[in-house]
Amino acid sequence: VLKAINLSGNPIAQPDNCGVDALSKMIQVNQSLLHLNVTNSKMTPQHMHSIAKAMSFNHNILVLEIDHRNMKIKDSRKVADAIQRNRDLKKRQEAALRQEKLAQRQAEVEEKKQKVVEAEIAKEKQWIEKARRARMMERRAVKTQLRKEQKAR
Repeated sequence: VLKAINLSGNPIAQPDNCGVDALSKMIQVNQSLLHLNVTNSKMTPQHMHSIAKAMSFNHNILVLEIDHRNMKIKDSRKVADAIQRNRDLKKRQEAALRQEKLAQRQAEVEEKKQKVVEAEIAKEKQWIEKARRARMMERRAVKTQLRKEQKAR
């Protein structure tokens, strides 16, 4: 999975804007890209607007290196807001994942504890049954002994 693209110094805006158009479409739909560098790519303010617009649809890019000197303030804010939104989203997702893992670990610990308790109960039941049988055998032996003594009299 592609996580970073460095297009620095590539004239993606030349000659017919197809590179910028393709990049904008990719930014909108890409789910894995985290870092994009398009510095020194000879983009005009219109190209920058296209990139800024695309960023409003992207929820994954955390770092966008771009030449802000060719960007309108409105577009620069749009990109900064999108990056901040993506970073906040990433933090929330990571926190939720940590919570999920913690809950899973706690459930595993509880399950292990439960198995230990069940094993101890099973052992105790076996011991009780063994002791019951031993008492039964002892009583039989005593009865048998008493019968023999009664017959002998």
